Amino acid sequence: MVRALARRVGLRRSTIAALRLRTEREFWSRWPSTPDLGPRILCYHAVGTPSWGYNDISPERFRRHLELALANGHRFVPASQIAQGEGGAQDLAITFDDGLTSVARYAAPIMADMKVPWTMFVVTDWCSGHHDFGSGAILDWTGVQEIVAAGASVG
Repeated sequence: MVRALARRVGLRRSTIAALRLRTEREFWSRWPSTPDLGPRILCYHAVGTPSWGYNDISPERFRRHLELALANGHRFVPASQIAQGEGGAQDLAITFDDGLTSVARYAAPIMADMKVPWTMFVVTDWCSGHHDFGSGAILDWTGVQEIVAAGASVG
């Protein structure tokens, strides 16, 4: 019944998921840290790849997230630091899933400019070319080596 009503008013799962992700990212980038919340990891997928739908964010909005977090007193640390239980209440880590080239092209320069450490989790088969996303969408192993040389951590 709810699904039928949602379809009737034009709501789609992708629209709702996109709204949820954007709302969560905005909320956590603005929320002042309190000791009981502890450190947090902000996970992204694509930056500047609109074809990835709700898993994408524009480079301008991504920069704004970082600026807001810094303005609210957060400190960016490597994800490994938080994973090891060494993060403080004001600490945030930035991670990216999937290994999209747009992250290297658009997000990496922003984070380098702002001195924000970051981690990319790659899908090894995709880096070896076993994917259906089209040529140039996913970093190959040379691209992975380049982001590591530029300061990224890879998982």
